[in-house]
Amino acid sequence: MITIRELRRKDVIGVADGKRIGRVTDIVFDEETGQVTTLVIGVRRPWFGLLESEEKRTVSYDMVRTMGRDVILIDEDDLVKRSE
Repeated sequence: MITIRELRRKDVIGVADGKRIGRVTDIVFDEETGQVTTLVIGVRRPWFGLLESEEKRTVSYDMVRTMGRDVILIDEDDLVKRSE
């Protein structure tokens, strides 16, 4: 069993190259079933080499390959830019 707090602390890693993509920042649930449907990932991007901006990306929970103690492994191709 995992809590929402624990899930939100996990780093997200791409299985193709093993690089850190970001960290879970939000979780979307199905209202009827209560099941997790989507993870929102905060992806940090360098901005002019000095500062970082955080862009939100979403990944369907079905696309999570495995979830370990500290990280979540996903296919990077499954990331979708979130428009907010």
